[in-house]
Amino acid sequence: KTKQLTNQNFLILAISGGTILFLGLLYFIKRQRSRNKQLVYDREQQKSNEEIYMLMLKQKDKLEAVRLQERHRIAEDLHDGILSHLFGTRIGMGFLELKGDKDTMQNYRTFLKEMQEIEKDIRDVSHELKGDVLELKTDFESLIDHYISDKSSIGKFSYKIFTNNVKFKAIEDTIKVNIFRIIQESVQNIIKHASAKHVVINFSLKANILYLKVEDNGVGFNSKLKKEGIGLKNIKSRVLKINGVFKINSIPNKGTVLIITIPV
Repeated sequence: KTKQLTNQNFLILAISGGTILFLGLLYFIKRQRSRNKQLVYDREQQKSNEEIYMLMLKQKDKLEAVRLQERHRIAEDLHDGILSHLFGTRIGMGFLELKGDKDTMQNYRTFLKEMQEIEKDIRDVSHELKGDVLELKTDFESLIDHYISDKSSIGKFSYKIFTNNVKFKAIEDTIKVNIFRIIQESVQNIIKHASAKHVVINFSLKANILYLKVEDNGVGFNSKLKKEGIGLKNIKSRVLKINGVFKINSIPNKGTVLIITIPV
């Protein structure tokens, strides 16, 4: 009986061990599949973000092309229409044999000179409209500026953007997509929570490290006590995707500074 019980116990232990091993293997396989699905999802999301960014740039290019075409049309209308008509009128007035007292004739000559100055101003504006002086940039900088400008009217804050001659065209699209999303999330947080009156976005590049600083003069918070909201978590997640480092400094009633460093 002792031997039989021993055999039964051994069999139970063997079956239990086999069952645990089998269940562990199933759990490992399921977890690995879930992780692979997440990786595939992340890759697809990253690809979608890049496609959205490229579409936004293409749309901006189309808008700028239409604006440039319209500027050229206005320049031609000013130069060939209004300017020519004004010039003809001034020349015609110059040939008039007017008679009057000394003051009247002096005023007449003054008006002719003012018309000549107006012609010069119109000519200058026409050349600027048709040249490169007023052309808007259709790159990453203009995309950010357009977004901040739009949100500043909603959040009722003024803003400044400093790029410090960072060459964004040389930076990978993946990094630029995530930077744009980080700025979006930061500005949304400022509008929702900070009640800021002024926002500064500052880019700089040193030794292949891109520095992004987003600063506001809002209500701030105690970063040591307050839990991170979904906005900050999203920013952290995006920073990690591009191998960056995330840091936030905030003091109640003295604003918040978000500092991100990214290898490029």
